[in-house]
Amino acid sequence: MEQMTTRQMRDFLRAAGRYETEIERTMKEVRELVGDVMPRYSGWHVSGTRGRSGASAVEQALLQQEKNRRRAAYLMQEILRMKRELAFLNDLGYAWDICNVLRLRFFFRLDWPEIARRVHRSESTCKQYESKQLSMLTDAWNAAVARQKQTAAAI
Repeated sequence: MEQMTTRQMRDFLRAAGRYETEIERTMKEVRELVGDVMPRYSGWHVSGTRGRSGASAVEQALLQQEKNRRRAAYLMQEILRMKRELAFLNDLGYAWDICNVLRLRFFFRLDWPEIARRVHRSESTCKQYESKQLSMLTDAWNAAVARQKQTAAAI
């Protein structure tokens, strides 16, 4: 993790709000890639290859399987990155817990009138809360990153 400005934090929250659906979609893609363990052919001798040898069809299937494994490994790294970032956000504790307007805005993707109704404030007050909560969360994030770097340097 690295230090952020409030603008970067806003962009991060916008992206993090989509992480759950992104993780779900990516996991489905990984399952599709590695779920089919055996390549699709009817045996070592493939009938009806029209001039190609059966072994080349098998090699092709195995090569495709290896490409799928590499792609799945990359996607799993992306999933782990997203989960790490969400966990780091949750580990901010109280600073993240009181950011109700930010959560409603970026994670639940609600518009200002709905946010105002849910937090029992006017829209303009909610917008002010958003900027205050964003700066407070950015400060908490940067402090946590600094602590993490100090701990890593001490080890």
